[in-house]
Amino acid sequence: MGVGPISAVWRMLGASAGFAFMSMCVAAAHQRSPETHTLVASLARAGVNLAALVVITRGQIPLLVGDGRPALWIRGVTGAASLLLYFAAIDHTSAGEAAFLNNTSAFWVAALAPVLLGEATRGNTWIAIAGSVVGTALLGWPRVDAGDTDWAGRAFGLISGLTAAIAYLSVRRASVSNGPTVIVFYFTLLATIACLVGLLFVDESWPNDPGTWLLLVGSGLFAT
Repeated sequence: MGVGPISAVWRMLGASAGFAFMSMCVAAAHQRSPETHTLVASLARAGVNLAALVVITRGQIPLLVGDGRPALWIRGVTGAASLLLYFAAIDHTSAGEAAFLNNTSAFWVAALAPVLLGEATRGNTWIAIAGSVVGTALLGWPRVDAGDTDWAGRAFGLISGLTAAIAYLSVRRASVSNGPTVIVFYFTLLATIACLVGLLFVDESWPNDPGTWLLLVGSGLFAT
């Protein structure tokens, strides 16, 4: 059964609200415990999301595997990269600015969809995207006179937008024969593995504050 335009809009609004609360939870966790490593925050977000999927499917792993098409793996890898970069941007800048920079993914989706998916981008869409890109540039430009020169944080945010766009385009391919649960499973599984491997090579700092952990778990639940 297809999804009507109104239903799709409400789903997107709900998804936007969920991701906004996810970002706020991560930002608040870093404020409470600044020593929390980005990999730790990312692991909590992806791990909780992965566990929630297993609960939703009642542990029936075959329901999560899908057909294993390449688009699922590409979505998982690029989604994991975008998650890590986005959370790093939140840690280096702010939740609001990181979100704006991450949402430059809209430009890349519009630019690449005609090439990779054969889906034309309308002229008015390009006008809207151009305006948003200019606004994002004005927002993200470092205020040197105020000592604000964190280029790394802004670079993380911008690159997270590009990797997110590739993930979104992969979702379009993967959704031809796989449902949302399968698509999210590959993303959360690969993101969890990437975080665990990454933590083997860094001097991670795990927060001791229970409130911080509550916020990190909340980020995973809102993301789900």
